Amino acid sequence: MTTSWKLVYPDGQSGTTLPRQPELAGTLQILIKQDDVLGVVQNIAHWFVLGRGHACFERFKADLSTLGVLGAIIEHYEKFKEIFCYSNVQLTAGLFDCLFTVNYSDAGSNNRQRESLDLSPWRDFL
Repeated sequence: MTTSWKLVYPDGQSGTTLPRQPELAGTLQILIKQDDVLGVVQNIAHWFVLGRGHACFERFKADLSTLGVLGAIIEHYEKFKEIFCYSNVQLTAGLFDCLFTVNYSDAGSNNRQRESLDLSPWRDFL
C-alpha cells in the first residue's frame, strides 16, 4: 500500500493526491506562492537524480575498492574506457560467441546432456 498525501492550498481547498516523493526527499512544506512550488520541484528533482542513488553509488565504489579495482580504473581509465564504453564495432553472432567459453562436463554424463539442452537455445539465438 502506497502512502500519499493531499496538497492543501492556503484557502483550504485540497488538490490532487501526491505520492510520497516530497516526504522522502525531505521537501515536505506548506506551499503558499508559486516560487515555493518551483523550489520544491527543483529540490525533488535534485534528490531524485542525485540524492536517491548516492548511497548505492558509494557502496559500489567501496566494493570496487575492496580488491583494488577502483584504483586500477582511476589509474588506467583509458584502458577501461576502451573495454566498457561505446565502440563502433558491429557485433556479430560469431564475435559475440567468442566472448564466452563453455566448460562442458564429461562426455556422456547427465550434466553434459543438460548442458547441451541449455546451450541449444543460446546457439539458436545467436
